[in-house]
Amino acid sequence: MPDKFGLFSIKEIITDSRRNGIKPMYVLMGSDLYLQSFFVNQIVKIFNNKNISKQSYSFEETDPIHIINEITGISLFADPRVFVLRGLKKISKNYMSELIEWGSYPRQHNCVIIVKNEFDLKNSYIKKLRKNIQLIDTRTPFPNKIRDWVKYILKLKKINLPSNIIENLIENCGDSIANIENEIEKILIDNIENNHENNSLIEKKIKDYPIWRLIDSLGRKDINNSFKIYINLWINNIPTSQILFNLSFFYQELIWVVLGNKNTQIKLNYQIKKNMNIYLKKYNFDELKNIILDIRKIDFDIKNFSLSERDIMLKFIVKACKGYDESF
Repeated sequence: MPDKFGLFSIKEIITDSRRNGIKPMYVLMGSDLYLQSFFVNQIVKIFNNKNISKQSYSFEETDPIHIINEITGISLFADPRVFVLRGLKKISKNYMSELIEWGSYPRQHNCVIIVKNEFDLKNSYIKKLRKNIQLIDTRTPFPNKIRDWVKYILKLKKINLPSNIIENLIENCGDSIANIENEIEKILIDNIENNHENNSLIEKKIKDYPIWRLIDSLGRKDINNSFKIYINLWINNIPTSQILFNLSFFYQELIWVVLGNKNTQIKLNYQIKKNMNIYLKKYNFDELKNIILDIRKIDFDIKNFSLSERDIMLKFIVKACKGYDESF
């Protein structure tokens, strides 16, 4: 069933397509590239034809006449084809009407997938499309939906993982479904190559923390967890310069928010952006200024002097979590 916006979930459409056949046209609403690619690949698999052609076009780059002719001029006796169309705003009303008319008739031989990155249900073309075409939600899932997605992907791949392993994957890689799937693939490849019959390698792999986990822990002023995660990064030879680069972006963004602004040029992890209000309660403006100054000093010192990067970073963690005292 569609949600309150009239959008269907990917899982619903995939299940329906397997049972009742592929519809001639779908519209993807949302900019999550992984989900867009996931849906297109699933549709191709449902055709069950190894030679199926998947073609991508953008109305911003290709003459609309050529695109429409490619779609509507296909013989029913040709091999199935999947068309992925972008740049909807560049298509004229006449060509859009022709495309909608084509997609309104049952034609399981081929499939057109229109991608609309902007979630704009008031768009005139979307209003026309939704009368006869299913709109599919490809926005990045909210954190409370990540677990369901992970279980769904594992089911499709026919992979069984213990619940504690799944929870650890979500905890350590849960900023996007794409990251989780990549981690699952790496785990399985390593498990096969090393002929492991148990979960020991899996458990070892998911204990390798990404940098955003350290940022989150420092943002919460969780000193013990920050120590644990930083030591893990250090053991795995993550460059201190890379850690400082990410920390600098994080604390700069906190200052911008405190000042009532938002720096759109700073790209932060989804989980970090979601938890900004939590971090803001932990720091005052003077602390943030001192931390940024200290990050710059640390970066300069490790590039110009023979110092223990590990000791410097552990000292920094204490200062950031326990309260900032310049005489520390």
